[in-house]
Amino acid sequence: MKEGYIYRLRFPYEERQEAKMRPVLIIVLSDDGNQALGLKITGSPRYNRIPIINSPYSGLTKRSYVQFDRYKKFKNIHIKEIGVLSKQDFKNITRTFIKYHDL
Repeated sequence: MKEGYIYRLRFPYEERQEAKMRPVLIIVLSDDGNQALGLKITGSPRYNRIPIINSPYSGLTKRSYVQFDRYKKFKNIHIKEIGVLSKQDFKNITRTFIKYHDL
């Protein structure tokens, strides 16, 4: 996995224990590369989501948003990415994530 890349992974619902396969943006990797922190990507705009504005190589087929207030840790996943965000979109999302989580 790589930071700034999008993968199709199982991400849990907020209100249930179930999960759904969906696009997930990887924002942080551990030093050894075996763990990653991911944010869900959705097609629904809300107050806690940032639009993906200029990422022609994202692999996403519709207008999409990254939810910055929830994340999931992934371990030892080796799958092919579906796309990559532009440097500007990735920077905007990570900046908002860091500010929101007071890191």
